[in-house]
Amino acid sequence: MSEIKPDVFCGSKVWGHVKVTRRNVLTNEIDLVIDKKNTLLYSWLNGLFTNGNKTMIGASDRTHKWLTDYDNTVMYGCAIGTNSTPPTRTDTFDQTRCLAYVTTGETVARSEYGISPVSLTRKWVFPAGIGTGTLNEVFLTTYSTGLARQVFQNPVEKTAYHELTVEWTLNLSGGATQGEILNGQRDGQTAVRWKTFINNRLAWAWANGFYSDYGSSSMTRPLFRFAINPAYYVILGSSNDDSDLALDAPFTLKGTKIWEGYPVTGSNYAYTNGNCYRDIRVGLDTAQGNGAIGEMLVVERFTKTAAYSEEPICRITFTPALDKVDTYQLFMDLRIGLNLS
Repeated sequence: MSEIKPDVFCGSKVWGHVKVTRRNVLTNEIDLVIDKKNTLLYSWLNGLFTNGNKTMIGASDRTHKWLTDYDNTVMYGCAIGTNSTPPTRTDTFDQTRCLAYVTTGETVARSEYGISPVSLTRKWVFPAGIGTGTLNEVFLTTYSTGLARQVFQNPVEKTAYHELTVEWTLNLSGGATQGEILNGQRDGQTAVRWKTFINNRLAWAWANGFYSDYGSSSMTRPLFRFAINPAYYVILGSSNDDSDLALDAPFTLKGTKIWEGYPVTGSNYAYTNGNCYRDIRVGLDTAQGNGAIGEMLVVERFTKTAAYSEEPICRITFTPALDKVDTYQLFMDLRIGLNLS
């Protein structure tokens, strides 16, 4: 297959950091604090685009309380070790020279719904006498794979009298991206300026999975379902006004609705490990979405049976509005990805 050249790009920024605190249990003195950005690992990132059962950070119900049985599987365990090799995204847990591994973590902070960035902080405690030695690394895992790693600038000594606390924070934020489709209008000459918007509530859905009133009150549904061939659903409107990132709901349409439904084409291109993006194609048939399309809400659905399984992805605006008539089809390749920091 030839290289995909997407028409429109849509992405969220994801990053994290780790804070390590050493306390002398004899004097109760905190004698060392290290706070560094981490390296997110492909073993986790690739799964977000190929495994339909994963979320970015954790899971939450409509009241936005973290569910223990879900967030523990994402930020599940923490290890301390002796490997001083600088971190890379291809690192695995097998490479960690592990002195101790703890899975009894505690959620200590989380962002509220509608606040950006979406964040979750969990901590693990390595008591005095556990994992003693010269430490060079910390490693964060999900229930089944590596998630993040960091190496200390200087070795850290943990004696039998030292307690070590590791706090790991994951963050995700949306925002706006813009670009141009040369000769993108129906006349084949006029350029079309596009903008994609992931508002704060959409970013929360990217991070946690989106909850619907039609679903169970005790669970949410994760976003990236590319591996199981989801159905794509679009809602088209007349306005190309910018989204309000702080105030808009996930499905906010700014103008008058023109059409909504399943495009004649809604398909995924193959994923390449390490890309951290997925390309999809959305195509409207001659009878679909005719009018001046100023905006498009792109939604991912697990099935075509009901709205309970839908996951909002982004809102796209077009300037000038796309001129869609009943003698033309319209196809758009959209790249959905993560900006790693």
